[in-house]
Amino acid sequence: MIRPDEYRGFIEKTYLRRDFTGFTGDRSFVRDDQAQKAFSKLRSSIGGIYAWRISDPSNRNPIAQQRMIKEAEFAFKQAFAFCPYSPEAVFRYVNLLLGMHRFE
Repeated sequence: MIRPDEYRGFIEKTYLRRDFTGFTGDRSFVRDDQAQKAFSKLRSSIGGIYAWRISDPSNRNPIAQQRMIKEAEFAFKQAFAFCPYSPEAVFRYVNLLLGMHRFE
């Protein structure tokens, strides 16, 4: 599992300092605000489906619940990494963490 500080480091290095050492992606993506927003929105929507299924009362399988929590968290982290200035990505990820009582 990737720790939040690893995402933060990637975002600061790539988006704030524009340091592309070790960056294997397409650099034009980093300059394309609309593409970043679109991919972030799509990934956030996928995370939202997992988050909805977590709260579904008919789903009480603890193994499936943990798997969906892991996938929802991963999707929201990716949405944030795609577009770190997206309020939707941040809001949805924070709501997931608050629902799990992970205030730190």
